[in-house]
Order: sequence, then structure tokens, then C-alpha cells
Amino acid sequence: MGALVIPCYRDFDSVQCLIGKIVKFQGWDQSCDIWIVNDCPLVGTPLFENRFIEQVASCSWIGSVCVLELARNLGQQAAIAVGVSHCLSNTRKKYSWLAVMDADGEDNPDALPILLNALQGSEIVLAKRGKRTESKRFVLGYRAYQIIFWMGVGSWHDFGNFMVLTRPAAIEIFGDPDSWTHLASTVLKRIPSLKKVTVDRGMRFYGSSKMGWSRLIYLAITAISLHVEKIVARLAVVSAALWTLTLIAIAYLAVKKLFLGSPLGWATILSIQLLSFASLMTISFFIVVFTVSLSRSRRGLSPLEAKGKYVMRVLRMV
Repeated sequence: MGALVIPCYRDFDSVQCLIGKIVKFQGWDQSCDIWIVNDCPLVGTPLFENRFIEQVASCSWIGSVCVLELARNLGQQAAIAVGVSHCLSNTRKKYSWLAVMDADGEDNPDALPILLNALQGSEIVLAKRGKRTESKRFVLGYRAYQIIFWMGVGSWHDFGNFMVLTRPAAIEIFGDPDSWTHLASTVLKRIPSLKKVTVDRGMRFYGSSKMGWSRLIYLAITAISLHVEKIVARLAVVSAALWTLTLIAIAYLAVKKLFLGSPLGWATILSIQLLSFASLMTISFFIVVFTVSLSRSRRGLSPLEAKGKYVMRVLRMV
């Protein structure tokens, strides 16, 4: 038996749409419980429609649909961590696999059976991002982030929260405090062998994303900062190389001016200025990553160690 964890922030209409599509799966032979993590305690959990409850209750392979109401707003990544750790700590049911997906529809629900079938013989299966539905500006920014991540960490980050994993893999990931801040980046850090299945992004059920550019940039920096050890080593090599080239260029100019009396061309001066600027930018980037790396350690306990600390109550809806 497995568990599906769905984080939700003021979007229970999308949750009903998502579960409604899951109920209609054909040939599904896996029983599972659905856990919705309500990350907006001020609003509370709305009642599901009676027709929806009857539809889900008639589905033989869905054991229950429950809502975890959090004591306060934690953000999407932490909400996922609380939901999965709650499932792993469940003493009545020992789930053999767990799945995580967003409620808004962009994680295509039709791909869930495909990911689960691919889990055979693997620790984790990730939904690799295929065709996207966002604007060209967003896609361009995402590609830039992927390149920066690859240059700093050495891995290509092409997946999000949509994944299916075994119980041992979930314990390994959510036993790490870093899973509070960025699930996908923690997976890259903790699980050496990853299986990916390409899944095109779906269309949102309702409205548009509530996440602005500032939040997206912060998440990108956070994802990179989880690998601060690798980044420090790479930046140290790059900084040393840039400063060495800068010093060699300055020495060359000094010899050329003082001993040979040759005039300095604009191209030479510009090259040195660019090298100096690149060196300073490298150091500045390191400072930003290191600062975020320090700030993310504010929670000392891992999600598994925190257990029910952030759960206000559990509601069984179906």
C-alpha cells in the first residue's frame, strides 16, 4: 500500500479536480491513501462536495482521503516534508511507497501510474520536465538557472516535486534537514542513482501561479546552496584562475609601460577590467550562496525528527 502526498495552499478546488482524475484511472492495481497538506491554517479546510465524496468512496483502491492542517504557514517545500514524514511515522499503516505531486494540475496526474510502474527495482522515479506551458521569459530564466546549477554542482536539475519513491528512499531524504527547504535538490544530494521519466507539464486547473519572480529566484539560490561544499570547491578553482590571470595581465602591463615605454591600448585595459569584474562577481556569488546556506539551517531537526510538531489536526474527509 502507498500514500500520495499533495501540498495545498488555498486551492481545494484544484485538489478535488486532481483526485477526481486519479479516481478515473483505468487498470490501477495499487491501493493508496491520499494525504492533503493544508498549508493555510487561517482559511481552514473547506468541505468537499457530497458528489465528490461519493465518487471517491466508491473507488475500491483508495483507502482514505485525509487532510493535515498545519499549525502555521510553512511554504510548499516544508509542507511536503511534514506530509511525507507524517506518513512515514504512521504506526497503523506502513506504506511501501510514497508519491508527491502538486495539486494545481501542472503535475500531470495521468503520469502517476507510469511513474509507479517504473519504480520496480528502483529507489525513486522522478518526473523529468518535458514540454512546458509557461511563458518564454520563464522558460529562458529556468534554462539559465539549470546552466548555473550545472556549473556549480555538476548535475543537471530537470525535475521538481513530482516523484514516486520507496519507503527506504523517503527515510533517507526526509531524515535530512535540507528537505525542509528544497526537496528536489535534497534528492540530488542524497540519492546516487536516479531514474527519470519524461512528463510534459499539464495545464493548471484554475487561475495562475501565486509564486512571483522573487520567490522563484530565492528557491533557485536555495537549491544551489544545499550543495555548498561542491560549489565552494568549484568557485575556489575559478576564483584562483581569474585572479591569476588578472595578476599576470597587470604584471604584463607594468613591464610594457615601465620598461618598454609602450602605450596601453583600450582593449588591454578593458580586458583587465573584465577579469577583475569577473573575479569580484565570483566572490559575490559565493557570499550569497554561503549566506543562504547558513540561513537555511535555522531548523535543526529533520522532518522525521520533528514528527507532528507542525500538525494542528488531522481530518478524515473520505
